[in-house]
Amino acid sequence: MSKKVTMHSGRAHANGKVFDPKHNDRNFNVAFAKNIKKDKLNLERYWNCYDKKEYGYFDEGHISFSDAELQYYNETFGHQLDNTNANYIKNRHSERVTTMDEWMYKKQNAPEEVYIQIGDSFGHPDMQAFHECCQEWIAWLNEWNDSHGQPFTILDYAEHFAEEVPQCHIRRVWSYIDKDGNRRIGQEKALEMAGVKLPNEYLLDDSGNILLDENNQSVEAIPNRQNNRKMVFDSMVRKKWIEIVRSHGIEVDDIPRNDVKHNLEKKDAIIQQLEIAKKDADKESERANHLMAQNDTLDLENQNLSLENRIAKSETDRLNQANQDLVYKNSILLKDNENLNNQMQDIQHQLSNKNNEFEELKLKLHQLQKKLNDSIYLDDKLKQLDNQIDRLSRTPTYFITFLKSLGNRKFRRKDGSILEKSYYDIYQDSFMRHQKHLQDVKTQYQEDVASYSKQKDDEETYQL
Repeated sequence: MSKKVTMHSGRAHANGKVFDPKHNDRNFNVAFAKNIKKDKLNLERYWNCYDKKEYGYFDEGHISFSDAELQYYNETFGHQLDNTNANYIKNRHSERVTTMDEWMYKKQNAPEEVYIQIGDSFGHPDMQAFHECCQEWIAWLNEWNDSHGQPFTILDYAEHFAEEVPQCHIRRVWSYIDKDGNRRIGQEKALEMAGVKLPNEYLLDDSGNILLDENNQSVEAIPNRQNNRKMVFDSMVRKKWIEIVRSHGIEVDDIPRNDVKHNLEKKDAIIQQLEIAKKDADKESERANHLMAQNDTLDLENQNLSLENRIAKSETDRLNQANQDLVYKNSILLKDNENLNNQMQDIQHQLSNKNNEFEELKLKLHQLQKKLNDSIYLDDKLKQLDNQIDRLSRTPTYFITFLKSLGNRKFRRKDGSILEKSYYDIYQDSFMRHQKHLQDVKTQYQEDVASYSKQKDDEETYQL
């Protein structure tokens, strides 16, 4: 059975509270955590950017994730915070001055946490297979990072095996080098300097042509929530994660789920996982019930066949006994038996004909219902098209005057030539295209209505 692979990232829960690294290295009293299996804590693996080696839950002599992240922020971004605080003081806003503990856990500055998982509580790979997949993916991440100017730094990661499903939490911070040679926090800028492109690099018009400025240069798109470099990066790393999981012989269902939410509070996330698991279990239960119903049907058919065989055998024995007792009646009994068989065949033939007639009636009913639905649909479409054509034809006079006042606009065609047209002409062309398109669609629907009516008349004539 194929397994879902999970990968999502973020800096905060849905309520805006940033993720706490203490959950990842279990730097809290786990005695009160019901979802953690205490006897499996010794299996977990942790790593941070200062110890630079894996260690276990019971190992000593290592720095906590929180302290490692704070130390890295102080060493790397201390100058950025000092400049920010100095500007606050200079502008007489000393109340905005913050410590590094406060600054690093603001949502825009906090580390990004990546969560990966294979399968769910109803099926997942063993600990060793999951560990090998994680390590191979993290190694690939580091190779990509080094070859693209190190746009991010992995601060720590934890492989959890004491919970229901093996999972890995990876925390990293995105940064870039500014003009003064200092590293500064900034995800989009870091990805840009690493050479990651936007999903859509240039602004396009409705026809798919690239918009030009007054110097006939292509107008570059501005990053936003629907068009940013992180989308391209996340797609790339998710594809690599699926590729690595499959390379370890694990069957993967790579169709994304649309019934999950990310960055939830732990309680809500657990509830969501239980709901998803219940849905999957219900599907499997439904499939099992269906198979059991089919099996019960086959058992019943076998029982019926066995009963018919026993009845036939009893009748044969009785006839044989009667033949031995009454030899002179043998020919009469054989004739009666033949008549009975013929009657049985006639009954079976009639039953088969009735079944065929029933199926034909069902098909005709289905066809009539479809034709009724098609008729209603075509009538509604014609009314909608009439309304759209009517609204499209009522263009306000002030809007026409405004378009004419805008002058001309230049475009670069797909063949490289330059086209200059007024905004009013562009609107008129678009208006005519839309009007023609709506009229063509209306004509097509009218033809469909006429064809449907003729077909219906022909069928009624044929039936008469």
